[in-house]
Amino acid sequence: MSNGEAGVLHPIAIVKESAAGWLKNLVPLVLFYSINVVLSLLLRAANEMAAGTASLINPWIIYSIILLEVVFTAVLSSFVCFFCISYIKKFLEDKRAALMPVYQQACAGFASYFKATAVLFIFVLGVLFAATMFSEWGKQFYWAKGANNYKMAVLLATSTVSVAFSIAAAWYGFFFAFAPLIAAFEKKGVLSAMRESRSRVRGNALRSLSPFLLFGIFYLLVGVLAIFIATRFTRDKQILDYIDPVMLALFAPLALAIWYVSYGKLSELKKSKGI
Repeated sequence: MSNGEAGVLHPIAIVKESAAGWLKNLVPLVLFYSINVVLSLLLRAANEMAAGTASLINPWIIYSIILLEVVFTAVLSSFVCFFCISYIKKFLEDKRAALMPVYQQACAGFASYFKATAVLFIFVLGVLFAATMFSEWGKQFYWAKGANNYKMAVLLATSTVSVAFSIAAAWYGFFFAFAPLIAAFEKKGVLSAMRESRSRVRGNALRSLSPFLLFGIFYLLVGVLAIFIATRFTRDKQILDYIDPVMLALFAPLALAIWYVSYGKLSELKKSKGI
């Protein structure tokens, strides 16, 4: 990779640009993303209520209601995330972001974004499920009654396959991570967007991953510091439980900004190569 290409994908530059857009729009982005936090809290409360009334209502009715709640929450949460990304995109392009144009853009691209997100989620979940099944089958075979000289070999083989599947889920999940944005903003089909995402990340994987690693370290340090400070004043579990939702509402938009800016840099790099 040339110095120019390395500069385009420099992790610090990506984080700085993302942080600048996030800070300048901190209030609206936090307000928008707070909808997701409220939705997750409502879903948890509904599930706890359903568990408390499980003996009084037909289990299938409860499962159906929970399933509908999960689907509704997933769709609405995805739209909120895409709305935040569209808001960031509009600001970075025009240095301002009016709500109605952003809303129209979000509505126009949401179907493609959601389909690609759903396919990516199903892919990762499916591979992780296969990894879990291999691992559990190996454990059950190992602990089954009866002498068998191949028990340890089978356990090691299934554990190796499980680890390989887990690594593949994380690795290819990241290679396909920009597919939802490509599908939404470039009007590509889901499979085409996934291939395009893999093509852009290939050869740039470490530089593409670094901004997210930096964000993860930052989020972890801030979380530890917040808990340390909070516990100096209170041990009330209900108060401490608010730390995670507040941090999520505050910093999740920054992660979305890093995701969009990284996508923009990879697209810029593709254009510079004339691909």
